[in-house]
Amino acid sequence: MAQDEPRTIVNQRSRIKELVVEGTIEALNAGIEQNGVAIDDIVLIRFELARGLAIGDYGAQYHVLYRV
Repeated sequence: MAQDEPRTIVNQRSRIKELVVEGTIEALNAGIEQNGVAIDDIVLIRFELARGLAIGDYGAQYHVLYRV
């Protein structure tokens, strides 16, 4: 799955999607705009620090949960 591709999380009451973008404010704003996420639909924005292990390395990321 591409990093900027939204992931659907099934919930009984509402549909929630997750958007994962690079850990910069510019990437966060661009991802929200490109995916047409309204500010009122955002449930959570979580910042995850970079991880530097031999297996599973990744840079800092923002995870955005939003209603569809």
